[in-house]
Amino acid sequence: MAAPVPTSTWPPTPDASQMRWSQLATPAGALTTLRLIMAGTLPYALHTSGILPLYLLAVWTDVADGYVARRWGHTTRAGAAYDAWVDKALHVNLGWAIAVSDVVPDWFMLCWFSRELIQLPMHFVLMHRFRVANAPEPKTSNWGRATAITLWLAFVVILGGWPGSTLALGLTLLTAALGAVASLDYARIFFADDLRRISGIVRPTPAHDDGCGAAVVEAQTST
Repeated sequence: MAAPVPTSTWPPTPDASQMRWSQLATPAGALTTLRLIMAGTLPYALHTSGILPLYLLAVWTDVADGYVARRWGHTTRAGAAYDAWVDKALHVNLGWAIAVSDVVPDWFMLCWFSRELIQLPMHFVLMHRFRVANAPEPKTSNWGRATAITLWLAFVVILGGWPGSTLALGLTLLTAALGAVASLDYARIFFADDLRRISGIVRPTPAHDDGCGAAVVEAQTST
């Protein structure tokens, strides 16, 4: 009698598309971690002359880590998610410090992070899907890039000493509008399969003529 073929192994071989901590042990991951450290320390430098150069350095790491990951072939789901979350941590921490110091009105925070506020309900579903590789690769859309750029510019203007300027206000309002559009675009991308399934359920099944078309349509609508 032939030996039974094993149906599984333990421990299971990790899926290359799943998130793992080891995927962050790269030069790109090191740059992202540097930005995470800066996210925790920049608020303490808010009222010093070095705040703008330090913020620009943090923004540089945001650009550089993606370039390094692509250049060295280290792009991963874990790296993309880590980069996105650290970027949010940087700007939320610094934005909160700016607002509570009365440098700008508190409602500027709502404008800067309109994208994150609208996306918040999605995170509970998406983080699980990213972890088990059951979602599209995390990527920045054009709307997301435009939102990030206007947010960077708004912070540069404010940290550069012009928080009450028309330019700071205009960039803040533009960030709010672009962020709202970007969040809806992310929902379209990441929930595309769900939307297709919902559309398939509510869309009437088209009738077809096979000699007894009426019976076929009746049977489909009754199940």
